[in-house]
Amino acid sequence: MICLDFYDNYQDDVAKTIGEEVYQEPEEAEAALAEAESDSKVVSEEKGGPIETVLVESRVKKGETLEKFLIRNNIDPSDRQGIIKAILKYFSPRLIMPGHRFYFRKVRQGNARQTIQKIVFILSNNKKLTIERNTLGEFHASSPPIFLKKKLQYKSGTVEDNFYGAAIKSGLTSSLISQITRIYSYSIDFQRAIGQGDTFEVLVELPFDEETRYEGQAEVVYAGLSLSAGPLKLFRYTLKDGSVEYFNERGEGARRALLKTPIKGARVSSKFGKRHHPVQGYTKMHRGVDFSAPLGTPIIASGNGIVKKMGRLRGYGNYVFIQHNRDYGTAYAHLHCYVKNLRQGKMVKQGDIIGYVGMTGTATGPHLHYEIHYRGQQVNPQVVNMASQRHLAGRPLENFLAFTRKIKEKAALLKKHSEYGS
Repeated sequence: MICLDFYDNYQDDVAKTIGEEVYQEPEEAEAALAEAESDSKVVSEEKGGPIETVLVESRVKKGETLEKFLIRNNIDPSDRQGIIKAILKYFSPRLIMPGHRFYFRKVRQGNARQTIQKIVFILSNNKKLTIERNTLGEFHASSPPIFLKKKLQYKSGTVEDNFYGAAIKSGLTSSLISQITRIYSYSIDFQRAIGQGDTFEVLVELPFDEETRYEGQAEVVYAGLSLSAGPLKLFRYTLKDGSVEYFNERGEGARRALLKTPIKGARVSSKFGKRHHPVQGYTKMHRGVDFSAPLGTPIIASGNGIVKKMGRLRGYGNYVFIQHNRDYGTAYAHLHCYVKNLRQGKMVKQGDIIGYVGMTGTATGPHLHYEIHYRGQQVNPQVVNMASQRHLAGRPLENFLAFTRKIKEKAALLKKHSEYGS
């Protein structure tokens, strides 16, 4: 059973979430765009009358080309062609995306007509391209796009009721909280491993532009959890090949072959081991973990692999089995429906949605029954300790350890500053 309604609604939500800076439906975002197309005004007195300088921000809407965007912003035809020509030197207008930001610096002296003197175009890769009008009235880009400056921010807190509430209280955004839960998802069951009294600290890198006051997507550079089970610190590190990964203090990659939990926001309703079966009425071995969650909650593949089985399977109801490697496989049961395009033999990646929570088969309520198979036998998913997929050694490890020392020093300095400031 393929469930298009859950799939399509989820994809819409993902598109809007992923693209909170890149995409918004025009009809839903008119108010937001009105705010985005705001201006800051500066007036100075000069010979010939007061000079009024205005900085106007505007974002590209869905379906707009660069020319249509400039027309909507009331840019004169002659200026439009000059701006497009200047941008073409370093950027293809065909790559313009919804949500791209432009800042127009407009100047007017006395009663003269307002003219554009400068344009700052914020690119998707945390770079900016600056276009200026010269003394001949022509637009030009004097240099290729440059990276935005970056600043570090320190956040910390203590868990009272739950991690999310404590993180919001500390000043972390929902996007950063999602980053943190994602990078720890290989090491701990984030929904259950963190309890009252546990503490956390986070170092965040934020790209920004002083001239326009633009702030980009923040990234977690370092995250430290102090749990009852012990501390767990992860560092964002760029490798020689340009790839970016998170590593613990020993240089072991945070990424594992399998995630601890294949579903977000669920609670464990039944653990691995002997139990009194709620439907069959007698004690039997429960060879998996049950996660209780609302009907339609997305279920993700806990690792890369091939869909070996898919379909109705006795008391399991709608069932999926993924073979990850020679030794490990995972099973998902009682699904309400499968994600569109999922089929037997298809390769899936870790984190891909494979279906949605249901109560098909022998079930008293909506939940996911999750199993890990090791060499053909079900094992307890909550105690399986998957090895790290990447270990640094030799000179790369030495470089990484030197990097972590610097990050710790910066975190300590910012922590001291925040405590002093408070």
